[in-house]
Amino acid sequence: MKIILVILLLILFNSCDNTRELDGKWVITKMTYNGEEIYPKTISENFRIIVNINGYEGAERIQFRVEDSTIVFPGFNTNEIVANFSLSSKKLKTSFNDSNQIPDTSSLRADAIFIQDYDIIDLEHKLKMGLKSQKTKMIIIKESYLIEQQTRNITNNL
Repeated sequence: MKIILVILLLILFNSCDNTRELDGKWVITKMTYNGEEIYPKTISENFRIIVNINGYEGAERIQFRVEDSTIVFPGFNTNEIVANFSLSSKKLKTSFNDSNQIPDTSSLRADAIFIQDYDIIDLEHKLKMGLKSQKTKMIIIKESYLIEQQTRNITNNL
């Protein structure tokens, strides 16, 4: 019985090491819609602080807020879009939960691009992933990982 318990604990700890830390900001490194390469540009009257990361200057982000299952997408010459998400296995589903969240007509293009069901594609690192739907494909990297890498490079060059 003790052996089974030890094996179960080892499986649990190993599976925790492989889980993706979704919460936080993810930098969009590449994006296509209907096979055409596109890139969002958020325009907002609200004050925004954006950390410039060497090699990713001006890059837009997707923010996952796990505590309330919301996701913030950048706009296409519009404000950010706030939606809900659910995660199961290797699937990410994004949606609006009520009519109050449906944005005005100026951002309908962004809605069509982002509000979809995605397959999560594992890439070479757990802090980098692909999102693929019928129409939209993205490669995103965890912002905190990029900042850590940049800091490490600066420190190594001192």
